[in-house]
Amino acid sequence: MVSFISRDYCRPRITDSSSITPSTLHQRAQRNAFRRYDVYQRSRLFVPHNSCTRSQLGCRLRLQEPWLNLVSLGAMNPLARFDRFLFTKREGDAMRSEFTPVLTNATLAKDEPLRRLLETHKNVSGIYFWVLRHEAKEYKLYIGKTKSLAKRLVDYVSKFQPHSPNDYKLRIFTAFLAELASEAALDLYFAPTDVGRLGEAETNFIKKYDPLLNPRLRPSAGAKKRLESAFEFYYRSTFESRLSN
Repeated sequence: MVSFISRDYCRPRITDSSSITPSTLHQRAQRNAFRRYDVYQRSRLFVPHNSCTRSQLGCRLRLQEPWLNLVSLGAMNPLARFDRFLFTKREGDAMRSEFTPVLTNATLAKDEPLRRLLETHKNVSGIYFWVLRHEAKEYKLYIGKTKSLAKRLVDYVSKFQPHSPNDYKLRIFTAFLAELASEAALDLYFAPTDVGRLGEAETNFIKKYDPLLNPRLRPSAGAKKRLESAFEFYYRSTFESRLSN
């Protein structure tokens, strides 16, 4: 039943909603009969200038908080920060004409593929190129020179050596890479070069490709202090151990 009550401004109130279906009433009567009287629609003419809908709010958040875009981008491409080190098509073609792949899916462990490479490149000098591969993309990682590729690879897969910590940086990078994209892989390319031309060839290749890990960047003050403390602890332990014997 529909009753009209003057204190409700003559709006229809349904006393028994089960007996009336929406099709029973006129379109305007339907709208009035099934609305709440304690809540009124607000005209768009009176919406404050700084308010917005949910979709507009999401857009504003993305504009005001750029890190939200980085999070969503990182979820789609975990190596988005590496894009500046991607091989262009011209660079990729040039690299393959100058270097030969000698090790794919390198694990930096003494596995069977590495043992075979050590046997065939014991005293072979040249320039090596570490390439990071993820899905269909390849990234320029590191270029180095060596008088013996086999010996150089042994240094890379060995444990940390305090007298030569630079050899360990590739292991640190692979651990960092595993946190970002566990499916990424390292490939090793090699260009045999005479010992007398190693320095010049390495310099030219680094200038040409500008890999990620080649520049010697300045560490932060905090990192430098921690390294200094670690070296002090290491060096003191050596002579204190000798004096105690």
